[in-house]
Amino acid sequence: MNSVNIEVLVSWTGLILELALLIVAIALHRRYFSNLSDIPGPFWASMTRLWHIWIILEGKQNLRLKALHRKHGQFVRIAPNEVSVCHPDGSKLLLGDDNLHKGDWYRVTAVPDCRFQNPMSTTDPKKKKALSKHFAPGYTLSQVLKKEPDVNKNIEYLLRWVEKHVEDRVPMDLDKFITYTTFDNIGSVLFSEPFGFVRAGRDIGGTLRNNIALSRFAAVAGFFIDPLRILINPLNSWLVFLPMGRLYRTTSNAIKKRLSNPEAHNDMVAHWLSAHEKSDTLSLRKIEAQANVNVGAGAEPVSCVYLPWTLPLSTLVIY
Repeated sequence: MNSVNIEVLVSWTGLILELALLIVAIALHRRYFSNLSDIPGPFWASMTRLWHIWIILEGKQNLRLKALHRKHGQFVRIAPNEVSVCHPDGSKLLLGDDNLHKGDWYRVTAVPDCRFQNPMSTTDPKKKKALSKHFAPGYTLSQVLKKEPDVNKNIEYLLRWVEKHVEDRVPMDLDKFITYTTFDNIGSVLFSEPFGFVRAGRDIGGTLRNNIALSRFAAVAGFFIDPLRILINPLNSWLVFLPMGRLYRTTSNAIKKRLSNPEAHNDMVAHWLSAHEKSDTLSLRKIEAQANVNVGAGAEPVSCVYLPWTLPLSTLVIY
């Protein structure tokens, strides 16, 4: 009898049963014996992060969380170790502590890999603050306004495309053209030269298509940062194996072009290069890392938005 039990334990059936028992034990502990067990929320969310990942990829996270807060109140458990907070004092409590470390999820914003650290990917508050000080001058309103003529030029290209579609009486993928314009505006502000998307009226080199894949990947990959270290490495960055690699290549080419452009001036990179010359702590790689995350994340809010437009005759009306 004992030999039979031992054979069962070391067989594939036994291993599967033991694994199933382990999973059930972990799930029960997270659900009923965790420090967050008394916080209401979806049943599956209390046991696995997969529920949260599902609503992110579904594209309705904001609507789902609003509905959950209406149902359960100001605190909702959305994962085994995460709580969504909508209390009026929540931001003061959570963000008011200068010594509060960010979660490991933010490490995935080191694009294309861990060599390229930026303020967003830096979880240590002191290191993050020190790094942010180098980049802050490039984001001042006075600095951004200097590039307003370049931004207006990109918008003019957008309006020309709108007029052309009106004249030709053909449908227009306005969301794509807004994304083209946004990326070109980022290029103008960062590098003194747009990428050329809106002027060409198309996605050049699959960069924007890649950004959609990158957004989905980054939104969930940060929850599995430790196993992903195997994939997110310099070799895969060079091979453009993951979406971050293509973004890095686009930004890297833009920076090289910017450094060889004698007419470039008053852009963000100029401020960062000036800070690099004055400080040994701001390396060119960190400047490149900041440019990567600006290009990748800067256009994302706009590229996700569909604006309802009405085009009566030749007049453009925005509601």
